[in-house]
Amino acid sequence: MKNICFLLGDLNLAGGTERVTAILGNALSLDNNVSILSINNGMNPFFCIRENITISCLFDKSISAKKDALKVIKRLRKYLKDNKIQTLIVVDSISCIFSIPASIGLGINHICWEHFGYNISLGSNFRVMGRRLASIFSNHIVTLTTLDKNIWISKLNARSNILAIPNPCPFEIINTIDDKKKNKIVLAVGRLSHEKGFDLLLDAWVIVSKKHPDWMLHIVGTGSEEKKLLTQSEILKINHKVFFHGLKSDLIPFYTKAAIFCLPSRVEGFGLALIEAQNFGTPVVAFDCEIGPRELIQHHKNGILCKENNVISLANGLIEMIGLEEYEYNSYVRESLEFSKKFSIYNIVNLWKKII
Repeated sequence: MKNICFLLGDLNLAGGTERVTAILGNALSLDNNVSILSINNGMNPFFCIRENITISCLFDKSISAKKDALKVIKRLRKYLKDNKIQTLIVVDSISCIFSIPASIGLGINHICWEHFGYNISLGSNFRVMGRRLASIFSNHIVTLTTLDKNIWISKLNARSNILAIPNPCPFEIINTIDDKKKNKIVLAVGRLSHEKGFDLLLDAWVIVSKKHPDWMLHIVGTGSEEKKLLTQSEILKINHKVFFHGLKSDLIPFYTKAAIFCLPSRVEGFGLALIEAQNFGTPVVAFDCEIGPRELIQHHKNGILCKENNVISLANGLIEMIGLEEYEYNSYVRESLEFSKKFSIYNIVNLWKKII
């Protein structure tokens, strides 16, 4: 058994990064000593963590990455030494600005787990710096897609081993086809922020609802733009066609009922929700943004790819999926179920075990 530590910002958060950390950590804890260390907070995780996993934090409140960097590095180094950590999985390359100097000379297998596309820095110079450090000093850099792996290789003269391991689907594979289309529900799940493009989806829904007034849009998630989106739906006069469910820890009831899943992201690192939806046999419609959807959607087989950030294209994609005959729709369902199998937790964990 190895002593494995996941390092991330705050395990309390309810984003995709925290979700997949919990999924992978739980799986690896079956035959390893796993700990999850938050830089700040993190003692009340939103997602389920197995009891045999140790949860800790360096600070019990938010800190400044710039002002408190030395404190973070000092406390992290002490934690790594005291707990005899053998493999450190740094969740998000931005934290490598702390983990690289903290682990110098300790002989730790340092893994940088990138959750954003290389070309996405979200305006953070620390993320850019973290990637450069990771490319020189990490043992492995794990990207979520092959495309992003190739971008890393082309942009940096990396000494690290760069490989692509997709995120795992946390749900059991569904092997039956239900008549989901009769529910007339389009589902979207994610953080309500600008990069996730829910404003574009609402604009597209105006067009869709005019052609298919009996269909409803269900949105699950919360975020900085929640109030703005609620106001937008009212201004567009589609608030009676759109249901905002807020943050939900159990997504199974939503995936089970949805006839179509929509991912309107402007940018993506992977798009775990796409795999989760397909796991339930739900065809997907998404923008063809640089990273994520184009590797997870086989156009006109398990879903439809639309022109990036193009509201008309997104609306047409949804209208096309809604208008499919039953036999055509069921073909998408079968393809979705089959495609999702490669992302089973068993398959993905075996890939991780080769590098930890």
